[in-house]
Amino acid sequence: MSQRLTSTEAADARWAEHGGQSILAYFSRLQGILRGRLGRGHAAFLAEPVFSSDGTVDWRTELAGEVVSVEDLPDDDAGRIRSEASRVRGDILGLADQMRSEGADAELAASLLATVAASIESGQLFSVAGKPVVAVWGTGESKPLPGLTTTHGPETSTVAAAAASASPSVVGHSWRRSALLAIMVLLFLGALAGWSIMRWWQPSPVVDAGLDRRIALARADADALTGALGQRREDLSRMVCEPQPKPEPKPEPKPEPKPEPKPEPKPEPKPEPKPEPKPEPKPEPKPQPKPQPKPQPKPQPKPQPKPAPRPPASPPKVIGKKPQPCPERLESDAPRVVMVIDGSASMRDRFRSEPMSRMQAARSSATRMLRGLPTDVETGVVEFTDCASIRVHGFYSARERENAISRIQAISPSRGTPLARAISRAGNASTMLGETVIVVVSDGADSCGQDPCAAARAVKARHPDTTINVVDLSNDAGSRAQLACVASAGGGRVLTPRDLLDLEQKMHQAAGPAHCQ
Repeated sequence: MSQRLTSTEAADARWAEHGGQSILAYFSRLQGILRGRLGRGHAAFLAEPVFSSDGTVDWRTELAGEVVSVEDLPDDDAGRIRSEASRVRGDILGLADQMRSEGADAELAASLLATVAASIESGQLFSVAGKPVVAVWGTGESKPLPGLTTTHGPETSTVAAAAASASPSVVGHSWRRSALLAIMVLLFLGALAGWSIMRWWQPSPVVDAGLDRRIALARADADALTGALGQRREDLSRMVCEPQPKPEPKPEPKPEPKPEPKPEPKPEPKPEPKPEPKPEPKPEPKPQPKPQPKPQPKPQPKPQPKPAPRPPASPPKVIGKKPQPCPERLESDAPRVVMVIDGSASMRDRFRSEPMSRMQAARSSATRMLRGLPTDVETGVVEFTDCASIRVHGFYSARERENAISRIQAISPSRGTPLARAISRAGNASTMLGETVIVVVSDGADSCGQDPCAAARAVKARHPDTTINVVDLSNDAGSRAQLACVASAGGGRVLTPRDLLDLEQKMHQAAGPAHCQ
């Protein structure tokens, strides 16, 4: 059940726009991007705007707990909430810069994130169970909006979103007008697509250097209009109430006929017993002399059989317990575990004296460790197989944990060791809304010309609640020295396993903060 943070009049706000639509129309898409790339803590940072039929906007949050405006907090608590909000805003800006480098498909999402990050400072900041949540975001104002009424505590009912854009004039329109608007949007998209095709086929002696840029912008606008149309369709489906069938009346059960009582049979008279004749007295026998007893031999003790040897006790069977959530912490306070797996060519070498490679040992031990984590822990996977090949697979919940294990099982050793860049990418996935444990599994030093110690130090400075532990699979002193430096700079420790069994134990120790204490 969501609870309201504050309310504002929609007519008093000037909303930021993107592609001709209010930025609030993209809330669902923004929340999905933040949850998939940065985690549920960042997704909960933005309050949900819910438009009501009276022209007001309710700002709501799914977080449970006490709601306090940052202005009403003590100075120390207010400073902490503001600092955490500033870090979240920095994470959103960093994600926007990262997505700009991922190609034209991610350019629209990067632009949305940058617009939202620019509007956060003008919103209102709240503390919900000690976590920052910003409301009245998405405006172009440089100061908080007037006319805000703050309420605390959960409400028993929620108000459905009445419009997909920020214009209050759309609220309360009939579904027919919304359907007409949707048809006009489809006609506009068809005309835009036809114009693009004719423009592309039209011969021109002059080369248009900005044609590709305009086509990309047109595609972004088309995606934005398509998203707005889908939102309007959802709103129409919510407004149309489907008639519920009336339950058929159940026939009343007919009373069962009572059985007629049968007459009990009269007991037959029992015959009177005849008196038995008395027995005649027998003559008493004469006493005979008693025979003297013969001496009996003394009983000899019987030989006792030797006890049969007891079979050796079989060792007790250990039944594995399924992972359970930790009862002493909230789900939102659970730490996150980010696995950084080395996929360089040296991981094909044999692991110690075991009959398997280092990669096979790492995949097996990481799988066992992930399956034993509590259900409230999210897991992320980062793999690096070459200087220019680093993949961040995002975060997986407990129900999706087998997908994370499949990602690790699919890692195949390739060439270089970009250890520094992999640590930086894992640090970008860290969150300040909870503890993050980065587990680096590697067998060598950085071979791509960068300093992994400096990268670990930068991650620790940016996210103080992040710990970097290293599982060292190397054999040479140079690699061990650099891996030890990474663990020291990241506030963690380096763990060097002796064999496969010790590797599984070291892997669990590396993710130790994620287990129940």
